[in-house]
Parts: sequence; C-alpha cells; structure tokens
Amino acid sequence: MRNILSLTAKITGHRLILGACLLLIGCGQPQNDSEAVLHTDALGRVVPIPATVARVVTLAPSTTEIVFAAGAGAKVVGVTTADDYPAAVNTLPRYSALPVDFEAIAALEPDLVVASDQINSPQDAATLAAVGLPVYFVGIRTLSDMLQSIRTIGLLLHTESEANRAADSLAASLAALELLTDAAEHRPATLFIVSDATLYAFGRGSYMHSLIALAGVRSVTENHKMSAPVLTDEYVLTTR
Repeated sequence: MRNILSLTAKITGHRLILGACLLLIGCGQPQNDSEAVLHTDALGRVVPIPATVARVVTLAPSTTEIVFAAGAGAKVVGVTTADDYPAAVNTLPRYSALPVDFEAIAALEPDLVVASDQINSPQDAATLAAVGLPVYFVGIRTLSDMLQSIRTIGLLLHTESEANRAADSLAASLAALELLTDAAEHRPATLFIVSDATLYAFGRGSYMHSLIALAGVRSVTENHKMSAPVLTDEYVLTTR
C-alpha cells in the first residue's frame, strides 16, 4: 500500500483510537482483488497477497529470520525493536510490536506484513488489513513447520529457489547433528529461557525441545503444561 498518509486504528480494551483517515493521492491506489493471490495462513485466514511484493515488514524476530532465510531479506524495510539478527536488521527502521505501532508500520508502505501466531494478535492484523495492509501469520510448532515456513515465505515473496535451498541445507544439517547426538547416553538437564528479566520459557509441544535434544541435552520444561510458561526464580533454582 503506497502513499498512506494516516490510518484509522481501533484497538480493543485500554488502547486508544489512533485516529485520522486513509488518504490516497495520484496513482497510488490499493491493490485490487484481481491483482492479489489468495493464500491461507497458519491461523486459517485467507489473505489476499499482491502478485508483486517488494516491501515487507515483520512483527516478530522469528518471522524476520524466516524471511531472510527464504532469500528475501532485501525486501524487508522495517523490523521490531526486539530484532537483532541477522546483522542487516541493524540498519533498518524499527517500531514497537507489543503494542503495535500501526502508524510507524503504515509509514513504511509495506506490501505485506509477516506475523507470528505465537507472538502477534489477530486483532492487530485486522487493524492493518482494514487499511489495506495484508498480514500473513506463520506458525511453527515443529522443526518440520520451520522448514515448511521458509519454503512458504519463499513462495509468497517469489524467492522459491533460494528458500528451497536454505530449507534443504538446514534439513541436512539437522539430520547430521541428530546422527552425532542420537546415541548419547547422558543428556544433561538444560533450561532455555527467552529473557532473564521476565523468565519466559517453552512448554509442551514446542520445537525448541527438539532443537535442545539435537544438541545432546534434555529440556527440563519439555512437559510443562503451559505452552509459554513464565517461570519463578524458585523453579529455576530447584528444577532438575
């Protein structure tokens, strides 16, 4: 969506109406339906994606890394304040994703927004979609999902060859690592946390435990009943 001067964004609950109107000038008109291809994302949403995607923004570090892995890093024009990889993101404009800074994202005039079903809200996606910014959700629960997400993003962004090569190479590396560690008799207990400020971790059903197992160790939260638990200091100090 080009030449967006402002947008109307309503956020539920305690968020305020960010306000103003959507103005279009010259020939910068929204993509019409005939110019878009429909794709179903990880949330089951049918998303109209422009036939040509030249400008991409992401709403989570994981989606940024997937876009770069798919060979489309040159199309990324903005990332969140939490992004730190790959090094190329250090020169890109940044915006808040929690809560979403809608105006900053719209000002970057993206053709597509890539979001994570584990991090981002469908309500935020609806706000962006209402002003013509399509949002595609990526979902990763297993290592196979991760590989498929790279291939899918490559398809959406027309970098299929690069994406398929990256996914094939990563799959080969994972298989080689599994051969090295599969027979390990002793697997030290390991705790993986996302942040040492708030002790976010991964619970049951996360691909992170598979990665930890491939490293030859055991994740102590692999059977935690919550998918994204916040741990206590006591848990960290006493769990085995």
